[in-house]
Amino acid sequence: MPSQKSVLLVNNDPDILSSLAQRIQQLGVEVSTATNGLDAAMRATTEIPDLIVMSVDLPDTDGLTVCGKLRQNPVSTG
Repeated sequence: MPSQKSVLLVNNDPDILSSLAQRIQQLGVEVSTATNGLDAAMRATTEIPDLIVMSVDLPDTDGLTVCGKLRQNPVSTG
């Protein structure tokens, strides 16, 4: 049986995050969310999603910095 696909959504706007999560879940994809860079990095390394969709504008750092840190400590998405 194939494993369920997963995505990590990162955005500091709760309305956008909720709307995207609902639509993706309707496709049968497991969704986890984060509202800042620190949570995003933690979830990316512990949950190992198949895909990460991240906003550039985050409250504690920018998405590009988070991506750079994840590349320094490789996280292999599923």
